[in-house]
Amino acid sequence: MFQMIHQITNRTEDILMVTKEVVQEFAADGVKYLELRSTPRDEPATGMTKRSYIEAVLEGIRQCKEDELDIDVRFLVSVDRRTGPAVAKEIVKLAQDFLLSTDGLVLGLDLSGNPNAGHGRDFLEPLLEARKAGLKLALHLSEVMQTWDLFLYRQDCKMSDLEM
Repeated sequence: MFQMIHQITNRTEDILMVTKEVVQEFAADGVKYLELRSTPRDEPATGMTKRSYIEAVLEGIRQCKEDELDIDVRFLVSVDRRTGPAVAKEIVKLAQDFLLSTDGLVLGLDLSGNPNAGHGRDFLEPLLEARKAGLKLALHLSEVMQTWDLFLYRQDCKMSDLEM
């Protein structure tokens, strides 16, 4: 399903439109608080970068706020485990930049994707960097047992380092 969605949302204009439509639908359903989660991606064919992707999502949220929709929307920048720790570090850096420049719209980081892709401990360093920068974390860990290694990998990593 996500592959098909990616094929039809490969420009920043598409991301902006979809963001606005999603927020409008949730507002119409009476939702008062929404945390959007989306994984930024590069689309070389259209010139969309991870940064411009995030900017489009944030612009969609801002436009909905200007339309005075009765909904509070925040954004969690997602890291897809399949992309690996190097991309995770890149996304953490972008999330840090936007955390500081968006007056609270970017709230944190979401680790998502296939839990069997890669190993949980591979993401420990970028996740700790995110927490140290003040980003909140949403971690999808319960799907497979090995992901608990994310917490047990290093003796100097305490659960409190990753608590919300």
